[in-house]
Amino acid sequence: MCNCPHPAAMASLLSKNKAQQSCWYMLFFQTPRIPEAAVSADDFLMFEKAFWGKYGLLNKENFTAEDMEAWKCTFSKPDYLRSAINYYRCVYQHPDKGKIKEKCVVKTLILWGDKDAFLIKEGATLSKEWCDDATLHFIPGASHWVQQDEPKICNEHINNFLRSSESRSHY
Repeated sequence: MCNCPHPAAMASLLSKNKAQQSCWYMLFFQTPRIPEAAVSADDFLMFEKAFWGKYGLLNKENFTAEDMEAWKCTFSKPDYLRSAINYYRCVYQHPDKGKIKEKCVVKTLILWGDKDAFLIKEGATLSKEWCDDATLHFIPGASHWVQQDEPKICNEHINNFLRSSESRSHY
């Protein structure tokens, strides 16, 4: 997982943590249709601001104009943008869905930028608690967009994780 908390961890944070409750974009995403229109307006200008603006990437050189066009192309497809926004709608509108009783049994890697302006670090530590076997790495100097800020570090952690998982498998 890259800077995205386990649903149960997110539900817990939203019910108890004032810092996480005040995240403006999650509240904005609760309205019907307006977020999709706002995000896609002006050729997805909100994406550009999210990545290259004040609270976006810390290593902007790692995310090119070509990368941005790929994001725009992906999220301009029918239902892609709405599906992404629906994650936040569900967390707020159906908090009981976050009351999961069983832990994730699949070996899990959590990569989290230590300079995320949107999600607090507790989301990562709580997510680890919801997994039987999880490895958590806070990536120094990375924002919410951890894999874009530090692609080499993230890829190294992913490769190591896959190698260690592969060595444990019994195929």
